[in-house]
Amino acid sequence: MKTIDTGHGYIHYYFKIAAKTYPTVLFFQGSSGANCYLGFKNIITALPDKYGILAIDQLGYGESDLTRSERTIDNILAETQSIANKEQIHKVIIFAHSLGGLYALGYIKRFSDYVQAVIGVEPVTGVAEMDVDDMVRVTKEEAQEVARDRAQGKIPESELKSLINPNLNSVDWNKQLEIFQKLLDNETQVNEAENLKSSIQSVKKISIPNKIPVLIFSRTKRQSEYQTSEFKNDHPFSKISCFGDSHFLHWTESSRVIHETTNFLNQLL
Repeated sequence: MKTIDTGHGYIHYYFKIAAKTYPTVLFFQGSSGANCYLGFKNIITALPDKYGILAIDQLGYGESDLTRSERTIDNILAETQSIANKEQIHKVIIFAHSLGGLYALGYIKRFSDYVQAVIGVEPVTGVAEMDVDDMVRVTKEEAQEVARDRAQGKIPESELKSLINPNLNSVDWNKQLEIFQKLLDNETQVNEAENLKSSIQSVKKISIPNKIPVLIFSRTKRQSEYQTSEFKNDHPFSKISCFGDSHFLHWTESSRVIHETTNFLNQLL
């Protein structure tokens, strides 16, 4: 893991340099994340070796520091781009899960010239604005429950299993468990939730340029949402792939996601 000093906390991130002419796959994890690399490890290790990898533990997650800096989309993406600049990354393919879709859209809005393609697993869309007040309330309630559990010892493993990539080996799985027991629903993550409404409003109904191909993995019940979402465009390679019944399709349907992702990447060469 590498680090960068933001001035209000150290960010830890995994970086592998891309082969010449190849882009870097930039991963954005969801709000129920810990170590970003481990959350996507089954995808990362299956990608063709020539692609670069950038998996960032944003402040408040994984091995990165907590911070009092407001967790707005502007601040989070400015920190993300400072890492991209440090590593001299000029071409990215975004791979985002859940809330990571919000930051994917924000990144495209700000840095579209860097983005060669987008891959999303059940990414957040503008529709989430309708539910954001409930999301903030639930996050705060969960944070209070987690604080009580920590005060009594630690959060029960049974409450965290569903948040950990089941494709990990035992060492990596236990590392994620340890991170969750230490950091789940901390004050930095709560602050991020409190800023969600304005963050979602800032990307609602933006259009991903038709020059950028988009591959979305979704449960069938959300197909209509994505058909009318910010992720829908007219690039000939763009596709919404619907299957399974989990919000974590990159875990539960790992082989299919890897196969379709590889085919999608091959089309771009």
